[in-house]
Amino acid sequence: MDEIRLSVSGSTSVITFKAFPEDLTGKFQGKNIIVVTDENIFPLYRDLLQNMPVVVIPAGEQEKNLDRAKY
Repeated sequence: MDEIRLSVSGSTSVITFKAFPEDLTGKFQGKNIIVVTDENIFPLYRDLLQNMPVVVIPAGEQEKNLDRAKY
């Protein structure tokens, strides 16, 4: 699992990248997270993500940008 730390205006967030989210529920339980995925992948993992805040973006490389990540 790869992680990066993002610090903005005195607040730090950890962004985690992983191909398969089977262990996401246990790893992040009790923490403030948002899952960002696309409309092709979300239906595959809907049940695993049902208790997490999820942002679903349109599919395609052109859609993967910081404007889409604003919540």
